[in-house]
Amino acid sequence: MQWADNGTPDHLWTVTRAADGNYLIRNVNSGLYLEVYQAGTSTNATIDQWAATGCLCQEWQLVSSGTDPYPLPGTVSRNGTNVHDPFMLRDSGGTYWLSGTNNTLAKSTDRVNFTNAGAAFAPIPSWTTTYTHGGMLWAPNVVRMNNQYYQYYSASTPGSQTSAIGLVTASAPDSASWTDQGIVIASTPSNPFNAIDPSILQDQGGNWWMSFGSWWNGPYLMQLDPATGKQSTANTTIHHLAQRPNGLEGSYLYYYNGYYYLFASVNNCCVGNNSTYRIVVGRSNVVTGPYYDRGGLDMLDGGGTIVLSAHGNINGPGGQSMMTDSDGPLMVYHYYDGNNNGSPTLGINRVGFTADGWPYVY
Repeated sequence: MQWADNGTPDHLWTVTRAADGNYLIRNVNSGLYLEVYQAGTSTNATIDQWAATGCLCQEWQLVSSGTDPYPLPGTVSRNGTNVHDPFMLRDSGGTYWLSGTNNTLAKSTDRVNFTNAGAAFAPIPSWTTTYTHGGMLWAPNVVRMNNQYYQYYSASTPGSQTSAIGLVTASAPDSASWTDQGIVIASTPSNPFNAIDPSILQDQGGNWWMSFGSWWNGPYLMQLDPATGKQSTANTTIHHLAQRPNGLEGSYLYYYNGYYYLFASVNNCCVGNNSTYRIVVGRSNVVTGPYYDRGGLDMLDGGGTIVLSAHGNINGPGGQSMMTDSDGPLMVYHYYDGNNNGSPTLGINRVGFTADGWPYVY
């Protein structure tokens, strides 16, 4: 493995397929190609970098190891787990509540067997139709503040930047009636961000924050007033967290052992088995960033270390959230099941951390 020796991310590589099906491997920073110096069959040949001019760039084959690069999701029942953008919490009585896009709600006592629990909240505020035009609500996030449950959600339509994040409150996750608290933040085409995909975090100093945003320049972060659940009037700064040319959305902030981790979904969602979603991560020692990936690249410059990608029948994993359970950190996400006609399905994996503090699923 090559590591940066000059403070730049020169250990990052692009892999390009040649016309004959082989691959060229190019250094992102230097622009040079991976070569075996004085190439031969010897096992002690030297790896180096060379310009494309003056030599015929060596081609490489990528060979499958024959093993699945990721573990399968944990076993869950299919009843109540047909879900997009899942968010799960465990109440004080030990019941798991799983909410998702289109106002879905399911519950479980063992994290395996889920049953449909009706709507995530009702009534749906009438103002949301301005943004949904009668369509669905997206990507909920539920937290407990002030002895109440605060449910944040997205009101928009696909491909639109005319969006809003709303807030409702109730005394229980399955309350029969939620109180509308109105709009937390809205966006129009004149804004740099898209007001969807809320993620709520309380930092180590006790302050509350909401990350939000999607393809329009990626996610942003603003501080919340815990008395209202809305933007702080004392700190109105909005921080830009990450962006990526071919899309980054569904940010989720999670604190663990000295670092704030920014998880996000990249590429394309929601086309069944053709979805190219995957989950990436960066980290920072302050909640406002900057967030760097494992290679040292800022997520504002397109960085993001892959945590979970397609494997086996698991297509397009994404829409992730994180929670801490009695057995440690969990990642909750959706994927498209290649063994079930691409049906959107709940995925749950435990999450471990390497000795140097990087998350992995198992």
